[in-house]
Amino acid sequence: MYKVFFNDKFVLLTDNYNFDALNSGVLFFRYEDFEELNYVVELLEESDLVDAVVIYSKDIEMLWADFRTLFQEIDAGGGLVVNPKNDLLFIHRNGMWDLPKGKLESNEHAEQGALREVEEECGITDLKLGEKVATSYHVYWHKEHRVLKRTFWYKMESSQTHFTPQAEEGIDVVEWVPSGKLNWGDRKTYASIKTVIISFLETTSQL
Repeated sequence: MYKVFFNDKFVLLTDNYNFDALNSGVLFFRYEDFEELNYVVELLEESDLVDAVVIYSKDIEMLWADFRTLFQEIDAGGGLVVNPKNDLLFIHRNGMWDLPKGKLESNEHAEQGALREVEEECGITDLKLGEKVATSYHVYWHKEHRVLKRTFWYKMESSQTHFTPQAEEGIDVVEWVPSGKLNWGDRKTYASIKTVIISFLETTSQL
């Protein structure tokens, strides 16, 4: 199963789906023709009536390979950073609350890139790398091209209390947030980021 976000919407590519669970605003396709993928992408970008699309295929890897041909691809690495109190580290970038992450350099391993990006964006000097906890996908436009970004997320640990936000990347705040007091109404963020955080907190029993 692959879930790809288009801002607050998403497409779910799957070989195992409960068709009775379809909600209002969710469209379903059985994958038969490559042109369906172009139609779905344009629908998610342009229609206000569609919140999500489910595409079913018995051969999920073939479907995923076909879907990826519609985009330029970029790999990134990021961190879900916690401190000894299990607070979660947030950044505020270009008006949105986010997690520290960034594009991997050429031939850079995901673990190394994730550490580097978190260190650079937050000014952290005591970062410890943990296990990989998630992979997320989202689509955006860059220089007239659709880009599919795959981000590898790692749990990280830090005890640092003072940070240096990377202003040249649009970051103006870096702060710890108690996971038990996380209020999404006060934190405008991206759907893909919210999904990663909720899954991480549920997995680590911090909710």
